[in-house]
Amino acid sequence: TASNTNGGTVSYDFFKNNILVQNSTSATYSTSSLVNDDKFSCVINVSGGSCLVVTSASSSDLTMKVVTTLAVPSASSVTICERESASLIASGISGGFITWYDAEFGGNKLGTGVVFKTPLLTTTANYYVQDSLNEVISSRKLVSVFLNPRPILTIEGLNEVCQDSSVLLTAKGADTYLWRDGSTNATFKVQSNSSARYLVTGTITSTNCSDTVSKVVSVYSRPEVSIYGSNKLCENTSITLLKVIGADSNNWSGGQWYQKDVTGIHKIVGETQHNYRPTYPGDYWYQVKTSTCLINSNKAIIEASQHATITYSDGQLVAYPTNASLYQWFVNVPPNDKLIVNMTDGSLPAYYNGNYYVSVLDGVGCRTSSLKYTTVNLGSNFRNANLRMTESTVIWEAPESDLPNSTFVSPNPANEKVFIDFSERANWLVEIVNLSGQVVFQEEIGGSNTVVSLIDIPAGAYIVIAESENIHKVSMLVVVK
Repeated sequence: TASNTNGGTVSYDFFKNNILVQNSTSATYSTSSLVNDDKFSCVINVSGGSCLVVTSASSSDLTMKVVTTLAVPSASSVTICERESASLIASGISGGFITWYDAEFGGNKLGTGVVFKTPLLTTTANYYVQDSLNEVISSRKLVSVFLNPRPILTIEGLNEVCQDSSVLLTAKGADTYLWRDGSTNATFKVQSNSSARYLVTGTITSTNCSDTVSKVVSVYSRPEVSIYGSNKLCENTSITLLKVIGADSNNWSGGQWYQKDVTGIHKIVGETQHNYRPTYPGDYWYQVKTSTCLINSNKAIIEASQHATITYSDGQLVAYPTNASLYQWFVNVPPNDKLIVNMTDGSLPAYYNGNYYVSVLDGVGCRTSSLKYTTVNLGSNFRNANLRMTESTVIWEAPESDLPNSTFVSPNPANEKVFIDFSERANWLVEIVNLSGQVVFQEEIGGSNTVVSLIDIPAGAYIVIAESENIHKVSMLVVVK
């Protein structure tokens, strides 16, 4: 469009690329045929007016920049599961440059390229994609990310179980389930001897959205009862201690000792601590509990030690049990019972008409005595033994062939020294113990024999004990001054 400011009759010559394309009195030139860098100019011819002659004026060139309008890029909205990231894909003009925004106009630039990866989403989100080429930009296209909810999973069942027991867990909130071990049922049976975490993944079939939930099941292990000392009771006097191992670490809310004997099962009233000293034979165990769990320990079996007995036959007294470590024979020589100090085997030749009993120290340290008395009446076989007696002891002297060949100390009785013959070479631990259990002599000796001085040992009856790696010898010894 040209304009004249001088009045008069006007005509307009429009030139396109220096070629006249229109001569008319119209000040407007229209064309639909444009290419980039087309140049347009106009010459205005005026006659009359303030000028009496025809005058002309030429415009400067108007250069047209012709561009193509860009199409909106193609992209589709998507639906994902919540707490996932979506990959959005766009396509545009060949050679174009794709840009992603968070608003339709202006906004923040989020990324470039045909693929845009969103962050993890918890709500529906809108994104906008734009194409550009040679500084020409397209309109922005809305691309939405819709979310499907994940299942709200729960695991129902007890949080704790006793060792060797089971608990059933049930998953809820989804259509299908997958436990960590591969099982696909909604229910899962826990049967374990240790605490563990159990995981299950649940899926909504229509959306394929899944979630995982876990549950810790604490397994309360069975406490162990250990026997310290012997499992034998000595004349109903306990040298045994039962101790519970493992109850403290499990935070049990309470415990109780129980016993089973021939009369039935008994709760041992007042015995709730982890240590217990039994006084009667039977099966013992410790029971512990929590709010949901009750469990018994293993059983400790306590037996009564075998009571000493004596049999008599053909001039010989034999004591039972036969596997004891020490036998002490007593004979009633009025006015009292006297210890036969030089006889420590399980058998005793009867040289004296009278009443006998035996005290036995068994292999676990229990001392038991036979009932008083076993009466011996030798009748016509009576052999008048030469009894060398003190107030409380007697030395059984008889023909050598009648005595058990078990002593390894000589002489016996002894005064200043005693000879000990071990019969074989070894490393020996020798102890001399009085009848109160006090050790009055102890020495390690290597060889097959030794001599022990008795100068510092008072008169009395003693037990001589000699032990090597595999041999145990016991003999009575009388020291006289």
